[in-house]
Amino acid sequence: MSILSKVFGSSVGKKFVVGITGLAICLFVLMHLLGNLNLLIGKEAFMEYAKNLHALPGFVVIELLFALAFVVHIVMTLKLVFENRAARPIQYAVKKSAGVRTLGSATTIITGSYLLLFLIFHLLNIKFAIIPSIDVVQSTTVGVPVVYDVILYSFKNLGLALFYVGGAICVGVHISHGFQSSFQSLGLNSPKYMPILRTISTLFGVFVALGYSTIAIYMFIVSNMNGAHL
Repeated sequence: MSILSKVFGSSVGKKFVVGITGLAICLFVLMHLLGNLNLLIGKEAFMEYAKNLHALPGFVVIELLFALAFVVHIVMTLKLVFENRAARPIQYAVKKSAGVRTLGSATTIITGSYLLLFLIFHLLNIKFAIIPSIDVVQSTTVGVPVVYDVILYSFKNLGLALFYVGGAICVGVHISHGFQSSFQSLGLNSPKYMPILRTISTLFGVFVALGYSTIAIYMFIVSNMNGAHL
């Protein structure tokens, strides 16, 4: 039996993969947020950030690795959920929690499902500019100004802005549990440090939710201020 089949074929292996990919996703979410905060400074700052980001050596490879982490995390998580349900088809009358029950842990499946749909839409909306369709004037710096203009155009719509705020809240709630859960999946769940880790995880989730929500609300205001247009 190969190493890969041992890892992906056992419950412990799946949990390890979920933990590793979960931490990778948390890193991506944080980096993505810090970069997008340039939108609060202005178009030039965001354009410069985007230009430097795409100029990084191996950027496409890094992007693909993060995308793979998302896919593997989702698949392995679903496998564990279905396996756990199959192993215990009849739910206990009283659920016992091995740890502290939080909003993040109680809504993991709900927020995770919303985020999957949100991620697909976000890619079609911002990265590929397919939904809504938009004719953006190209410039000499290919691709960079287009991203900002697509964002500006998209956030003129109140419904879309609110959808992004909802996504921000969901990712914050999901990560508030997912961050600490990733460490537990890796076996790093010492009772001595878990209260500290839970606090850090909660603060991380709040920071992410507030950060992305602020960007969405700010871009809605900017997009509609004084009849802003492309």
